[in-house]
Amino acid sequence: IYLEAPLAVLGERLDNLATRRVARPPGQSLEQLFAERTLLYQRYAELTISADQASADIVVQSIIERL
Repeated sequence: IYLEAPLAVLGERLDNLATRRVARPPGQSLEQLFAERTLLYQRYAELTISADQASADIVVQSIIERL
């Protein structure tokens, strides 16, 4: 399941990559990480849910409905 959100939204949610312990090579920016992973998530996800505007409860409900 790919929870899709634009880079701007992820930037707000991940205000400090170092303290969030996001797996990435040293020095890789959020923009570079986003570009790399988005292609993979889009390619391999069996289900894509828009998670940019919705609350966590709405996202979970969307997942349940589509499974």
